[in-house]
Amino acid sequence: MAPSRRRPSLAPLPGLKRLPNLPGPQSPSRSDLSILRIIQDSLAKHLPLSVMYGGKSRQLSPLVLGTLRGEHRLWAYQFGGDSTHICKCFVVAKLSAVELYSGEWTMPEDDPGSESCIDTVLKRA
Repeated sequence: MAPSRRRPSLAPLPGLKRLPNLPGPQSPSRSDLSILRIIQDSLAKHLPLSVMYGGKSRQLSPLVLGTLRGEHRLWAYQFGGDSTHICKCFVVAKLSAVELYSGEWTMPEDDPGSESCIDTVLKRA
């Protein structure tokens, strides 16, 4: 019988704090699923969205729904609200008060593309 080998324990380095366990990609929560359905409707019907994101009201025309390393992302043109009017990447889990509205679907004059936002496309407008 081979002798058991114990791993030597490492002494913590002074000044370093222990990091919490970091979660990997997770299944969307129930509220995320309802938001994902609204986004899919918006993409299919070319209806804009009214959302809250980062504490600001925004009006969006979604262009691409997908994921980046397992996290749902939305590439959209922001044409109204409390921030600049350009194409942006939004983390779906951070969206709130998401609603379709019957305004005009607004497309950007210049779309730099969603490659930096999304690695797996689920749906395009």
